[in-house]
Amino acid sequence: MTGPKGLVALGLVVVAGCTSTRPPERFPELGLEGVPTEQLCTIREGDHCFIGSIDDHYITQYGVNAVSLATYRQHLVPPGKHTLAVFFREQRNLETITAGPRYVIVETQVGKKYDLKSGVNGADAPFADTLETANWRPSLVDASTKEQVAIAKVNDR
Repeated sequence: MTGPKGLVALGLVVVAGCTSTRPPERFPELGLEGVPTEQLCTIREGDHCFIGSIDDHYITQYGVNAVSLATYRQHLVPPGKHTLAVFFREQRNLETITAGPRYVIVETQVGKKYDLKSGVNGADAPFADTLETANWRPSLVDASTKEQVAIAKVNDR
């Protein structure tokens, strides 16, 4: 296909393969009303990892961008020890690969930003219909130093 129609089709393919990231948000579930942003830290979803709960507080799954394959969120949380329930979700061809939860316990610090990483590896991961048996082990990385600060236990289900 050439001409304007071809460009539109190419644009749709490019946009459909993109991800988006929402700005940092306060979630009512975490009770942060009135706490100044500079006293919090940020945990960013990414690498096909999504947070289902923080400290046993369910995080509402909303605001997903229908055009993107993944809409990542940035969670503002107070500093201290937190338990994250992490889920994996990736669209491959016409199917959705899902797994989880896996639990990551992290000690966060004021003003820091942390990125979720899936830790998917192994020959079966790209071909698995489910990651139940695949080797995926989510972790949190300090965004400024790129150092891993927390990782799920092996075979934590």
